[in-house]
Amino acid sequence: MNRSFALFNTPIGTCAIAWSEQGILGLSLPNDDPEATREFISSRVPGAGESVPTPEVEAVIAKIIAETGASGI
Repeated sequence: MNRSFALFNTPIGTCAIAWSEQGILGLSLPNDDPEATREFISSRVPGAGESVPTPEVEAVIAKIIAETGASGI
């Protein structure tokens, strides 16, 4: 199973989302340190590599941002 993750920015910090062909595998709450966010999601989803989100994952990120009132991916 191919596992990937991406970081995305919100006004209160950097979040991360991890996914595979089967769907979303995990999320991280905002953190003010992008490297700590990267390390956290990597530890929670072993074998995941940083990647550009698929269109489906981009839609999830956009929904998270819209629901939290955040701006910027």
